[in-house]
Amino acid sequence: MRILIITQKVDINDDILGFFHSWLFEFSKKCEAIIALCLERGQYDLPTSVKVLSLGKEGGKSRVKYLINFYKHIWQERKNYDAVFVHMNPIYIVLGGVFWNLAKKKIILWYTHRQVDMKLWLAEKFADFINVDSDVATLLYDFIVKTPEETSMVSYQFSIKSVSDSSERNVESVQSVEHKKRVSVFNELLKCPILSEKKIRMGKLVDTDTTELFIPIPKKQLLVGNSKQTDTDLEVAKKLSNAQSRSFVFSREFLNAVRSTVKQSANS
Repeated sequence: MRILIITQKVDINDDILGFFHSWLFEFSKKCEAIIALCLERGQYDLPTSVKVLSLGKEGGKSRVKYLINFYKHIWQERKNYDAVFVHMNPIYIVLGGVFWNLAKKKIILWYTHRQVDMKLWLAEKFADFINVDSDVATLLYDFIVKTPEETSMVSYQFSIKSVSDSSERNVESVQSVEHKKRVSVFNELLKCPILSEKKIRMGKLVDTDTTELFIPIPKKQLLVGNSKQTDTDLEVAKKLSNAQSRSFVFSREFLNAVRSTVKQSANS
């Protein structure tokens, strides 16, 4: 494979970013040819199969110059790489994603920062793969909810991770207990437009990142009431949803509890 690798700096002597020099060396063992495009180029000692190009920061700061050099290099070298690997800087995918998609170049983003901003959101639209050095993934979805009266935007966020599955400890399993895994769905957060101080803002409706059933408490009372029996039933449903790799917020038990509360409120 021939690959374009984009990173912040290639400099074997850099105290912070010098590690990436060894990454390029390891990449060279697996790839036919590498084009390493960096914002700043320092000293390096790499195999001849690695070509190091710079956006020019070592010659002085100029964002216009960086941008011109970026497009010049990805265009001039377009026939010399089959895929693109971007290290920690989603902005490069935002800038080059359309061209790479049209040129049918596979795009891989390596990103380990927990911050999710507009640049990452846009980069995700172009990337074929996103590699994260974390055991937890947090996903965010926006929905448009239409009713006869209005149209509203609702957001749903949740985290997932791989955990050991002990559900078959008392039965024979092809997969050993130590290696059997399942997906855990947790920290669910549902937001919707809420009127606050005469202004409409996106606020929490259901947040399960708590030792309680869910918060905020006023929204809990509004959605499922104050019945201890309902709370107990939903606590069981919450634990069961997690054990079965399901959403609690969209579980049948939770939705039925909400429907019941709404029905009682309408009849009172």
